[in-house]
Amino acid sequence: MKKLISVILLLALALTLFACGGKEGGEKDGLYIGYGRQNIMPDMSIPTPLGGYGATDTRLSSEFMDYLMATCLAVTEGDETVLLFTQDLIQCYPDFFNGGRKAVSEATGVPENRVFFAATHTHSAPDTSKPLGENAAIDAYYDVWLAGVVSAAKDAMADQKKVTAMGAAHVETEKLAYVRHYLLSDGSYAGDNFGNWQAGTIEGYAEEADEQMVLLQIDREGQEKPIVLMNFQMHACITGGATLTTISADVIGSVRTYLEKQQDMDFAYFTGAAGNQNLTTRIAADVNNLDYKSYGEKLGNYALEAMKSLEPVEGTDLKINQQVYTGDVNHAFEDKYKEAKEVADLYKETGNRDAANAKAVEYGFASVYHCNAVVRRKELPATLDMELNAISIGDFALITAPFEMFSVQGIKIKTESPYKYTFILTNAGENRSYIPSQLMYEKGCYESHTANYAPGTAEKVADQFVQMLKDLKG
Repeated sequence: MKKLISVILLLALALTLFACGGKEGGEKDGLYIGYGRQNIMPDMSIPTPLGGYGATDTRLSSEFMDYLMATCLAVTEGDETVLLFTQDLIQCYPDFFNGGRKAVSEATGVPENRVFFAATHTHSAPDTSKPLGENAAIDAYYDVWLAGVVSAAKDAMADQKKVTAMGAAHVETEKLAYVRHYLLSDGSYAGDNFGNWQAGTIEGYAEEADEQMVLLQIDREGQEKPIVLMNFQMHACITGGATLTTISADVIGSVRTYLEKQQDMDFAYFTGAAGNQNLTTRIAADVNNLDYKSYGEKLGNYALEAMKSLEPVEGTDLKINQQVYTGDVNHAFEDKYKEAKEVADLYKETGNRDAANAKAVEYGFASVYHCNAVVRRKELPATLDMELNAISIGDFALITAPFEMFSVQGIKIKTESPYKYTFILTNAGENRSYIPSQLMYEKGCYESHTANYAPGTAEKVADQFVQMLKDLKG
C-alpha cells in the first residue's frame, strides 16, 4: 500500500512539474533571454593592424581611447535557442566568423546556424579581414577575441531569465545621419571618402537618409535592470582615419557608456543600413573628430526619451527564416586587372597611399582601393552566396545582412515589413562588402567601385528580405 501511495505521489509530482513548464528535453516554457558582455581588447603591447580606410598594412595600433566589447544575447523559446552577438569590430570576415561560430557552438551546444555575429563597424579596431597565418598580431588577437566571444556566450546562456514584458519605439532623430554622397552645384556627385565635400557647394543628397532609431526594451523576471537594444544607421568612423592609430569603439562606445551612466541597464547597439551614411557631412578620411562623445550623448538622449513612451511588443514566439542568396559577382574593370594589380602591389610594398592613388588615377581607376577590389574580385567565382536571416519574437523582427546596406534599401525593408518593429542588422555575417543601390552604380562611387556584387543586387536582396519577413509572419 505504501508503495502504491509513493508511486501515486511521484506521478502527481511529475504532472505538476510538466504543468509548470518542465518539458521533455529541457524545453523552456515561455521566452527566456540572457545577456553577456566581455572585453575583446587586443594586447596593447603588440602593434596590431587596424581595419578601415584600406590602410591596414601601415596603420598599427599605438594607444586606446575606449574599450572594445563583445555582447551576446541568448534567446530561448521552446526547444529553439539563438545567440545574437554585436561586437566592436569593423566586419565579420571569414576566418573570424567561421571560427567563432564553431567555437561558440561547441562551448554552448547551440547549433552553428543559430549563432549570429554582427559588427558595430568601428574603424578603430583590429583588421579581422586578414587570413589567419599571415600576420602574427592578428593571429594573437584572434585568440583574445575568440576567448571573449565564447565567454560572452556562456555568460548569456547562464543569465537566461523569463521575459515578463517587451516594449519598443520608433525614434526620429534630427540631422544626425547624412547620406555621404552629394549632388554638387555643377551637377556632379561627390562624397566624404576623400574630403570631396570641399570640391563645391552641396545642392542636395544622392539618396534619402534613414535617421530613424528603433529601440527595444526587455524586462525579465526578478531583474530590475532592463536590457535595452538600439538599432541605428551610421558609419562608426569619427575617431579613425587612414593615419590614426587609436583603438576605439567610436560612437558606439560613447552611447553605451553614456546610457549606462544615466540609467541602470544592459545595453547593446546594432548597426543599421549605414553603407552610405555618416554622422556628419564633414568627416574625411584623415580627420580625427574627437567630438564622438557628444554624438553618443545625442543618440543616448533620444533613447532615454523614447524609453518613457515604449509600446508593448505582443507575442513571445521565436521564429527563424534562414535562406541563401546567390548573386553575380561584379566584373567591372576586369580587363584592367594587370594595371590594378600593379597599383595594389605598389601600395602593399611601400605603404604610400598618395603615390598609389596617383598611379591608380593615371590608369583610369578612382583610387588604390578601387584597384585592390578589382584584384580581390578576380579570385572570386562567377557567383557568390550570402546567408540571409530573418528572426522574429512576437511582433518584433530583425534581419541579418552580411554587407553594408544603403539607406534606401533599409528604409524599404522597414517600411514593407509586416512587423510593427524591425531591426536592420548590417555587417552581420560573413562579410560581403558594400552592396550599393543601382543609382550609385550608375553614378560611380567608392562603394560601387569596391563592391563584390554586380549592379541590381541591392534591390534583389531587399525584395528577398521583405518576402522572408512576410513568410515568417505567415
